[in-house]
Amino acid sequence: MELSLIRGIVPQTVFGVTAVAALVLLIGLVVGKRNRARRMHPLIVSLIVAVAAGAVGLLAAWLVSDVFMAFGVSLGWPVIFTIAGGIAAVGFVIASAVIVQGLRRVVAIILVPLILVSTALGVDSIYGEYQTIGNLVGYSPYASLSSVKVHESAMSVDQWRKRAQRNDLPDMPQTGKVLTATIPNTKSNFAARPAMIYLPPAALSEMPPTLPVMELMAGQPGSPSRLIDAGNIAAMMDSYAAKHDGLAPIVIVPDQNGEASHNSLCADTTQGNAETYLTK
Repeated sequence: MELSLIRGIVPQTVFGVTAVAALVLLIGLVVGKRNRARRMHPLIVSLIVAVAAGAVGLLAAWLVSDVFMAFGVSLGWPVIFTIAGGIAAVGFVIASAVIVQGLRRVVAIILVPLILVSTALGVDSIYGEYQTIGNLVGYSPYASLSSVKVHESAMSVDQWRKRAQRNDLPDMPQTGKVLTATIPNTKSNFAARPAMIYLPPAALSEMPPTLPVMELMAGQPGSPSRLIDAGNIAAMMDSYAAKHDGLAPIVIVPDQNGEASHNSLCADTTQGNAETYLTK
């Protein structure tokens, strides 16, 4: 569940196997026996189909992204070109599978799912939306806020810093914690997903200082947990805390959309009272 989809063994394996299979197919198309009944070389035919498929894919992706705005926002040209490239590659291998026979056809058929997965990983690497395999299935490795004992503030930040100068800080962990929490919605009845909370090391001591709170909200499509993961929030805050005696803002990420396909605009609408939920 914790295997990365952005870097490491999973994308490297998928991209590597796809590249090797594509190279085998290309070599087969170039040096393989040609059917004399066909006037055009199989490689030429496959390239023509690939160009046509890529052009159609580019147009379709642009229409979905920037004209019909199916996702509420533009996908961006890097994503549009990645999708178009994937469709062009699929067109190439499908044409090859139809034209050639034997081992070359088998390799072409195998390449179809490999290219689709590679394209999906390419798009994901641009957004960083799904960082791990667990993110794809909604798995969360984070414990609930109720599983951690959080003490009330016992001093100001200035007092904490003075104690740090005397090497007299309370015991605290080396890193902070990311936790989930269900925020009550009695005022709004808004169907929000669990919020995410980052507590820095200082907040996890038995005598924590009064810390500032930073509120972040995920975009759409997205979720609080995916913002924490894709934004690398914990590592960023831990790095800051390590240089400031365990001090860092508490970070809270509430859910203003309710689901990945919603864009509430943080307003009270027929889709839910998001504004009331966030403000009350």
